[in-house]
This record gives sequence, structure tokens and C-alpha cells, in this order.
Amino acid sequence: MRVPRRLKDLQLAVRQAVVELSATLGRAPRPSEIAAHLRVPVGDVVEAVAVAEAHTSDSLDELIGSSALLRGGVLGRVDATLAGVEYRDALRRALARLPAREREIVVLRFFGDLTQTGIAQQTGISQMHVSRTLRRALPVLRHHLEGGQNRS
Repeated sequence: MRVPRRLKDLQLAVRQAVVELSATLGRAPRPSEIAAHLRVPVGDVVEAVAVAEAHTSDSLDELIGSSALLRGGVLGRVDATLAGVEYRDALRRALARLPAREREIVVLRFFGDLTQTGIAQQTGISQMHVSRTLRRALPVLRHHLEGGQNRS
């Protein structure tokens, strides 16, 4: 990450101000005192301090808190839910290509966990019509999920 020049310069000024104010106050200065001393907003001082901390990296061999876990041991794990993000996005786009009625029936069946009879009651159509609609919509969804572009 590239740190803006103004923050690099401010970081040096903050460091010098901390030394001066610590000697004057007999304690570590607050960010507001540093800001007043440098005549800059407090937010800029906080940002400059954060930039200073960003220049040093943590060791992967460092223990995390009071646990026996090493920082490097918890990085790089596979996030099981992340694998499904791409699939869910593809499914959302494939569903969007279906006509509204077909989409509603597929969503009620597979995301609403309704039976065909329950869908028929909720939508005011016959169970047979629900069955035909699903039989027509599912191959279309499959086609789009497998990378097809046109409706089958």
C-alpha cells in the first residue's frame, strides 16, 4: 500500500511533537494535544499514527494473545462459505433470466421448502401446473449454470 506523502511528512512531525510534548507535560500527549501543537485536525494525527504502525509487520511466529496459537497458523485457512459465493451469484443471475412466474415457483420450491401442493395453494394454480413449470425451468437453470447463454 502506498502511503500519501502528506501523511509521511505528518508522521515525522507527530513523532517530533510527541518527544517535545512528553518532555513538557511529563507524560505521553493525547492526540488532541498533538493536533493542537501541530495545528492540524485530530483525525490527521490519528491517521499519521496508523501510518507509522503500518510500516512494521507482525511476525507470523508471534503468539496470538494468551493462546498457544501462532499468528501464521490461523492465516490462509480455507473459508468454506467463500466457495459458495461464486455459485450463489451464478444461481442468482440464472434465476433472473427466468420469467417471473417460473422464478417465483423455483424459489418457493427450493428456497421456501414448499411442496408442489403448497406452491399451488399459495400461487392459485394447480399442482400439475407447478410440476410442469418446474420441469421446464430446471433445465434452463442448469443450462445457464453450466455456462450457456441462450434459453433452451
